[in-house]
Amino acid sequence: NIVSTIKVDTVQSTGGDTIFTHSSGLFKPNAVFCQVSSLNTDQAISAATESKVQWGTVEIDTGGFWNASNHAFEPTIAGWYLFGGTIRGDFSNVMTYVRIRVRRDGSSTDAIVSQIQTNADSLTNGNYAISTATIHLNGSQTLNVSMQSEEDCTLHDTGAPYYSKFFVTLVHAT
Repeated sequence: NIVSTIKVDTVQSTGGDTIFTHSSGLFKPNAVFCQVSSLNTDQAISAATESKVQWGTVEIDTGGFWNASNHAFEPTIAGWYLFGGTIRGDFSNVMTYVRIRVRRDGSSTDAIVSQIQTNADSLTNGNYAISTATIHLNGSQTLNVSMQSEEDCTLHDTGAPYYSKFFVTLVHAT
C-alpha cells in the first residue's frame, strides 16, 4: 500500500494558465461566468417592437467577455454555454403576450424563445423568465437578449423590489 498526500494551492496547465485555486477548503475553478443586471435603470420598449435589452450593471465577468456598449456576451472560447435569467417589466396596460429571445449574433432565426401568451388581457407588471438553455458559440459569436410585448412597457422598473438579471456560463469547451 502506498499512502501519500498531495497538497496544492494552485493547479496550472503546462502553459502556465491557472486552472484551479484552493481557498477555504475548496478548489475553485477558473471558469467562464458572466452575470449582468439592471437595477435603477429604465428602458422604454414600444408596442410590438422587438428591442435589445440593455443591462446596466456587470456583476461578474470572469472572462472579460461582456461588451457593455453592445449589451452582448462575446466569448472567445468555443463551447456550450448555459444561460438564463429574468426581466422585470412595468406595463402601463394589461397585455396578452410577452416574448423574450436570446439570440446568437442577433439572428432572428437563431434564437431561443420564451413566450407567455393568453387569450385575454391578463399579463401585468412582474418578472418574466428568460429561457434557461444551452447554446453552442464558436468563439467569435455573440449572445444577447431581446424583448417584445403587445403594448408599450418599461423594462427593469426602477424602484421595484425585484430586478432584471441575465447569466451565461461555459459548461463544456469544444
